[in-house]
Amino acid sequence: YFDGVLFDPAGLGFNRGNQSGFAFKQIPDGNGNYYIGLSNRYESGFATEISYDEESINTVIAYGTSLFDNLYSGFKYHSQTDYSFGLLYRPHNALSIGMTKFSDKIRSYDYLRYGFAFRPFALSKFSNRNNASVGLPTNVTIGYDKSSSELNSSFQEQYFISATITPGIDFSIFKSNNNDSFGFNISFSMGNNEIEINTYPSNSYYNATTASTSIAFNVASQKKESKLND
Repeated sequence: YFDGVLFDPAGLGFNRGNQSGFAFKQIPDGNGNYYIGLSNRYESGFATEISYDEESINTVIAYGTSLFDNLYSGFKYHSQTDYSFGLLYRPHNALSIGMTKFSDKIRSYDYLRYGFAFRPFALSKFSNRNNASVGLPTNVTIGYDKSSSELNSSFQEQYFISATITPGIDFSIFKSNNNDSFGFNISFSMGNNEIEINTYPSNSYYNATTASTSIAFNVASQKKESKLND
């Protein structure tokens, strides 16, 4: 639900109704610390997050809006002076192209992240319906993004694929070019409620020295189709 707050705030330009979430995450620093966060997203495009990381209480405010048809922008500011700005373009329901810049007040880091996501079965309105009728995954999305540092020549590439296994269960898997391990996400939706589990491998590019796991509980004003209610 809250990728717009954490990664690309331009995604907040899509009206997905009101959403709230509670997340419990491992901090990948090798010290066994945890992060607890409460996030809210509103129909207006605003989003907020308040979190505690065993050292301090932090807040995030973000906003996303539609600039023109199929073009969205967003901005996020963190109380620790981190900020990000993003653009998202969706020329077709099958294709999304995005760019996000991350930095902080003293410019201790400065990243530009860009990439795309492609839904091949969205090219035909019958494809997902046919897949569902024979028990194949629907809403398959294939994606790629690249993060590059504006301070040096370092970069990271990441590839992912996601799909709806059955209405109410979504799964994704991703891998970076600088790591042999995979990360994954699985979510279970029941009406307006969702449980989401994520695992992340260690990542030297972002100073994540250990693998980590998170679990989130989300509530939304808009219902998702689900067979788990049956």
